[in-house]
Amino acid sequence: MSKLRKRKSVVLVYSPELEQTQSIPIPFTATAITSLEAGKFLIGGEGQIALLDRDGNILQQTGTPQIGDIDAYRQKIVAAARIDRKKVIARIKEDLELYQQQVKSLEKTQAQDRSRGQKRALAALQAQIELFKQEINLGDGAGLERQVESMLQMKLRVPAITASNKEIFVTLPSLEGFGFEVWRMDHSFKNARMIISDLRGCCGQMDVQIREDQLFVAENARFRVALFDRTGEQIAKFGKADRSSREGFGSCCNPMNVRCCANGDILTAESSVGNIKRFSAEGDLLANIGHVPVTGGCKNVAIEYDETRDRYFMMDLPNHAIHVLNSVANSEKVSLKADSDPQDN
Repeated sequence: MSKLRKRKSVVLVYSPELEQTQSIPIPFTATAITSLEAGKFLIGGEGQIALLDRDGNILQQTGTPQIGDIDAYRQKIVAAARIDRKKVIARIKEDLELYQQQVKSLEKTQAQDRSRGQKRALAALQAQIELFKQEINLGDGAGLERQVESMLQMKLRVPAITASNKEIFVTLPSLEGFGFEVWRMDHSFKNARMIISDLRGCCGQMDVQIREDQLFVAENARFRVALFDRTGEQIAKFGKADRSSREGFGSCCNPMNVRCCANGDILTAESSVGNIKRFSAEGDLLANIGHVPVTGGCKNVAIEYDETRDRYFMMDLPNHAIHVLNSVANSEKVSLKADSDPQDN
């Protein structure tokens, strides 16, 4: 029952001059990436975490720790989906009966006497009734299969992965409900332990980054950046939902992504809004770096900062692009009377 659609991914490598130098195939749908030393990198997706070299060879691979055995978890999802499917069908049948009653009421008026609004309403109701009937006819076959597939894709997704020189931290969907968790493990994918729970995110997004021994989490549904130590103890938090202030985060759920600078500053990226901001380690706004014209709603807008070249990168998924922002130099004061007579006032 329910086999995941296997879709391969590709990691594209670019030079500092922004020219593509390599295309590395990934044997599963990757949704998170972070680099390690010696050109190695970590990939997460489809309930898997893998360590690869620059040639795309998988050096190590394991299932995400909250899932464990994927086949056993799939059976658990199927059992839960059967129960949920019965509830869905029961609700559809109730709606179907209500819509059919509305159709009967409209049909009491002769066709030639119906207003334009009544005709549109009748057509819409009849179309929806057909959709209801199709869904009911699917029963526990294709309908259940589709529901299980959707649940698996959601729960097996890996929103973010980051690593220190000793440990790996990965954000994963909670098996119960719609929250997120952060798990810690060593570089051998051993000793996995959940250290943070009950994080709130929108549309499957929950970015996490580590700098030294501090974790920075873009808890977008709570409009804040939360700071934790490596054990999961919360150290601090900053941010608020405010579309009008320079410090606030706008749209429905932001900041969507976060990055740490070498000097301790914190970068945030906002989806829909497209803003990039820079905060101090204490959460004070230092600068509004820029605005990127991204499209669509809640989505991953991964951000990075090139310290050497002083430029910022922001991902634009709907347009399959990465925006590059260069810092603007401070202006110099220039006299407008350079050639005037010194005696002129």
